[in-house]
Amino acid sequence: MKNSLLILVFLFGLSLYSQNLIFVGNNSYKATKPWYFKGNGDQFKYYANDATIQVGKKGQTYILSISTKVYDATSGIKGTIRVYLNDGSAIVLSKTFSKDYSDQYSTVIFQLSPSDISKLKKSDINTIRFNSGLSGQLEGTTASNRWFEIIDPYSPNVVREINWTTANDISQL
Repeated sequence: MKNSLLILVFLFGLSLYSQNLIFVGNNSYKATKPWYFKGNGDQFKYYANDATIQVGKKGQTYILSISTKVYDATSGIKGTIRVYLNDGSAIVLSKTFSKDYSDQYSTVIFQLSPSDISKLKKSDINTIRFNSGLSGQLEGTTASNRWFEIIDPYSPNVVREINWTTANDISQL
């Protein structure tokens, strides 16, 4: 009985630890938890407004993943993105590592340079700017480091604002 209880406690402890991963082709990258950024555009806009961001690492290679809901595969995230940090600096990412479209979400993976990752470890991400749409009809979108969590399911207007501590999460990768 004592051994069964010990094994149960051990297995419960293992189930509490969950590793986040980013999958790119046949590779997987250890990653931060997903950060949900609220779009700054029209509150009734359904596509390419909010964004999910993650940073991943494998060896000395770091990547940034950005994902947003889009109309179809041709209207996904296009071109470079800009990452604005709380310290006032910005990072421009243009080296696309991978692209994907699945379940109405466009996901683009960018490779981060050593200086980019150094900046990201020192200051939280404030806002991300990206383009989406059809070629020649691109629309710029910004999504900021804030998310609203419903505290009481019976009162959906009672919310708490979350600001992600991205620098801390990246430093712990």
